[in-house]
Amino acid sequence: MNNFSQNNHYRGCLIPFIKGDRIGRVFGQSLLTALFVSLIFIGRGALADVDVGGPGPARIISGSKSPDGAYPWMVALVQNYNGRAVDEHFCGGTLIAPQWVLTAAHCVTDFSGSAVDPDFYDILLGQNRLSSNTGQRMNVRGAVIHPNYDPRTLRFDYALLKLDSPVLYTPIEVATPFLSELYTAGTPAKVLGWGFMDPKLPILPDDLREQSEQF
Repeated sequence: MNNFSQNNHYRGCLIPFIKGDRIGRVFGQSLLTALFVSLIFIGRGALADVDVGGPGPARIISGSKSPDGAYPWMVALVQNYNGRAVDEHFCGGTLIAPQWVLTAAHCVTDFSGSAVDPDFYDILLGQNRLSSNTGQRMNVRGAVIHPNYDPRTLRFDYALLKLDSPVLYTPIEVATPFLSELYTAGTPAKVLGWGFMDPKLPILPDDLREQSEQF
């Protein structure tokens, strides 16, 4: 087993902070800078560690099935073995621009924190049910890992994936630190992913699931 497959045994997601249906827009900043400082939730598989700067991570289990088409920006990362997405899915991400996906750095790096060859994986859009094979599968041109990412502590666990070409799906709007109302304690938020269904058993869902939380 190579470092890539050892390091990426989670089936989760990473999405910007959602307050209702509104996501803060990016104004007056470079895309990369704005995205790396955006408020995000990093779901690592079944037991999603939601690191929002508090004393410890919250645990997200199961959730409920997401409505079809409700989140066109939701991305599945799948290993590029020419098989079924339901068998190859290993992480999640978010389309934040027509040619850029935001995901967790641990999903696309080896144990040293270096980016793995993007030829090993694709991204999948427009498909809530992994076994349906109805979405758009895209090659990844390269990954930009946060310069302060620490694979030991998972601090700054962010990465940007550049797709081979722009897609037609609608990206999510990115929240920035200037939108202070999105950061207030108790603000409703939502976490999405294909994480484990049970904290003790490796039961993985076929359908995208969601759970409401509070910041």
